[in-house]
Amino acid sequence: MDNNFQKIVGMNIRKKREEYGFKRREMAEYLGLTEPFIRCIENGSRGTNIENYSKIAKMLGVTLDEITNVNNLQKVSEPHSKKTNYKKKLESVCQAITEEQAEFLLLFTQNLVDYTQKIQENNKLKTTE
Repeated sequence: MDNNFQKIVGMNIRKKREEYGFKRREMAEYLGLTEPFIRCIENGSRGTNIENYSKIAKMLGVTLDEITNVNNLQKVSEPHSKKTNYKKKLESVCQAITEEQAEFLLLFTQNLVDYTQKIQENNKLKTTE
């Protein structure tokens, strides 16, 4: 694989991973690869197969073409909102857990939201008194 191609693809992957707030370790775990291998892909010293590039693209919420097309460097690095970043990260986590864990996570999240809303309401009441 052409070294310049690998470097640009690696830069695309790293920028997108950082935009979404993923750590290399998280990406490696999701993909079933090692963290040093992800680092090598990102710095362009190693390429990988099309299957791994496809998995990376899916995890990052982009098309394979957006990662591998050297003309798309700017497009891939366009900023996204933090809310989108958290949603993508949450989607990625949910793909790797059991149904029982997902049910627990949903219940926990609902309770956390309810609790947070109650605290906010209490704070509003205190400030209006």
